[in-house]
Order: sequence, then C-alpha cells, then structure tokens
Amino acid sequence: MKASVLAPRCGKGAFTTSNGPARRWASLGWERSYPRYPATDEFTIPIGRRNSFQAGYLTLNRSTGQVVDRRC
Repeated sequence: MKASVLAPRCGKGAFTTSNGPARRWASLGWERSYPRYPATDEFTIPIGRRNSFQAGYLTLNRSTGQVVDRRC
C-alpha cells in the first residue's frame, strides 16, 4: 500500500496525493508554497501520475521516480 496525504479544504472536499508528490509538496512548504492546495486527486498521465493544484501541478515520472513541480 502506498502512503498518501489527504488534503481537506473547507467547502472543497479533500484530495489525495501519494508518497512521492506528497514529499515534494512538503519540501515546497505544503499549502504555503506556490502550488497552494490540491485541486484534484492524483490521476494517470502517459508518463506517470499527476496532481493538479490551485496554481501548478506535481508530476511523478513512473520510469525515474522523479517528481517535478510546475507553475500554471
């Protein structure tokens, strides 16, 4: 079972972020960082997994295990 973070937001529900992206979000400063709060649950993309955030996204590359953050 993969570890995950549940990020609740008042009136917005809660979204899950798995182990690698959660560690990256933590290193950026959680909700005080530029991505702010998760806007989606983690979802599959061709290279791996992604979470959209209020002002960016975190992408986990399945092949390398690297997590990259980007601003919107």
